[in-house]
Amino acid sequence: MSKCFVLGAGFSKAIANLPLMKELTASFQSIRDREKAKSSAINKNLVKWVDLINKRLEDFEQEFFVKPCISKIPGMTHIDCDFKENIEAVLSFIDLNLSGKIHATVIYENGKTADFTKRSLFSNLLEEDLVDLRGAIKNCIYFSLIQPQVKPDDLELFLQTLNDGDQIVTFNYDLIIETALYKRHLWNPFDGYGVKFQTLQEDEIAYSRRFKSKNQLFKLHGSLNWEGLSIHKPGLLLESFYDNGTSIFPGYLMEARPRKYPRVSHEGDWILPTFIKDFSVPELLCVWNSASEALRMAQEVIVIGYSMPLADQAACILFGTTEIEQKHLFIINPDRSVERRFSQITGNENIHYYKSIEEFVRK
Repeated sequence: MSKCFVLGAGFSKAIANLPLMKELTASFQSIRDREKAKSSAINKNLVKWVDLINKRLEDFEQEFFVKPCISKIPGMTHIDCDFKENIEAVLSFIDLNLSGKIHATVIYENGKTADFTKRSLFSNLLEEDLVDLRGAIKNCIYFSLIQPQVKPDDLELFLQTLNDGDQIVTFNYDLIIETALYKRHLWNPFDGYGVKFQTLQEDEIAYSRRFKSKNQLFKLHGSLNWEGLSIHKPGLLLESFYDNGTSIFPGYLMEARPRKYPRVSHEGDWILPTFIKDFSVPELLCVWNSASEALRMAQEVIVIGYSMPLADQAACILFGTTEIEQKHLFIINPDRSVERRFSQITGNENIHYYKSIEEFVRK
């Protein structure tokens, strides 16, 4: 029976203790504290990026939570506000403001009109400030997720459920799945991502690695090892090395040399965790189309660690239009309320729920 696995941040949390979305800002601070005493360019940049993020989020919280709350309802505070933890909302607000000012006009019954335009959420910041903040968040996400300490036993549990021909759709940027499958000769980057890379030709690949992938991995938000070219020359490059010079896919290329200097920022082209999807890179749109087909063709859909926030309309459309209502749908998530959300979106009322991968494997 053909299967399509859907992986979210909860999967990488369980397999490698990578941060969930609400844990990212705390993860940024941990990186800053760890790197502060070091003196390299990247260490200094990390401290600078995290300080910028903290400063901007504190300003936003004061402006849009503390001040309005105190002025409208004297004595009320913003206790339990999760603003700083809601990176998806912050990035979405940034993207809304970068997309241009929105004007609104009220038309009264007598035909008269009045301007009803409100100031944008971050109108006190210049466009370059928002771009810098967005870039800082992107860089910190990269360094929060790269080269995690994977739990081999937990990863093996997942791999036991994967058969030849099964497809994987993931919202995660990390490289846990592809490096594990590559190590087992089940997958390679040339045909396993479902996209073509600009500089990667078959004759560049080592002879021992010229095999077809047995599984496809569709990364909806992109990948930490995908790099864009430029606006004038669109396309994706595949990064072959980690910053410390070790190979991401050992033995894959005939000739490959690590970059001379460590990365001091991340210039990759991937969709940040925002509800406003940027499909300006055609390859990412192709990935979404391939993921849609994979979900449509699968007989079983297994969702691991993905909560599908209702505000993410692109994801809701993906799951709501791929004929999942009559499929065998499995939800693996410690939070059972996710089951109801998937039922609402997909129309599937016979969902099989498991709280962990271990419970699912041993069903």
